[in-house]
Amino acid sequence: MGTTHFEWVQGDRVDYAEVLSGVSDLKRFAATLAEVGPTTTPDRFPTEEDRLAYYINAYNALTLLGVVDNWPISSVQDVRGWLDPRPGFGFFYGLRFFLDGDKITLYDLENGSHPWLPRRANPRRDQLRVDLLSAIGALRV
Repeated sequence: MGTTHFEWVQGDRVDYAEVLSGVSDLKRFAATLAEVGPTTTPDRFPTEEDRLAYYINAYNALTLLGVVDNWPISSVQDVRGWLDPRPGFGFFYGLRFFLDGDKITLYDLENGSHPWLPRRANPRRDQLRVDLLSAIGALRV
């Protein structure tokens, strides 16, 4: 894609007005993530670092997409699941995204609970991951 969206982050918060204004870029990026990845196109991700960067970027982009697709919300806790209406359940377990040729939840992606994902126990993954969820505890425009 070639575009970065650091302007979406202001201090420790995500500026959702900016995200919403660039939602077509985000959706295009998510569509690319759906078809391209370490499983579907392994030659494009030859190293562990390449694969790690892919999953970090995917997690962050899909988190943003989950928020804008459910906008307006004041917290991810507002997204309820079909089978279990507990706060946050719908966001992490209920929302499904296409990633690398398969369907996945944010829970799966964050915890490595899909067969082809790196396991959460990987300390380098935890150290490098930019967890946007910490920035969206209180969503605002």
